[in-house]
Amino acid sequence: MTKHEVIKETLSEYLRAGKIEKGKILDRLEATVRMHRKAIVRWLRVLQLRRVGWNWNDERGRKVYYTADVTEALRNVWNIAHELCAERLHAIIGE
Repeated sequence: MTKHEVIKETLSEYLRAGKIEKGKILDRLEATVRMHRKAIVRWLRVLQLRRVGWNWNDERGRKVYYTADVTEALRNVWNIAHELCAERLHAIIGE
């Protein structure tokens, strides 16, 4: 099994355990999967908060500033202007 599968199988046991038992579970996982303790805790948290049907429960990357219609309009202007650089394209967008 992969490291993450081993951690995933231990999740329900970890969530039900008390503080002392959690320490023992983390000790066992550290020896088994050879990961840093804090990394195991983080991965357990990710698995706990993961929504069904989604791969990740975090918001990686930048927030979307332009929607798809704006991006497509800019792409059309860029193609019409024969693929100008952004500096020169910015000056003719008004036209």
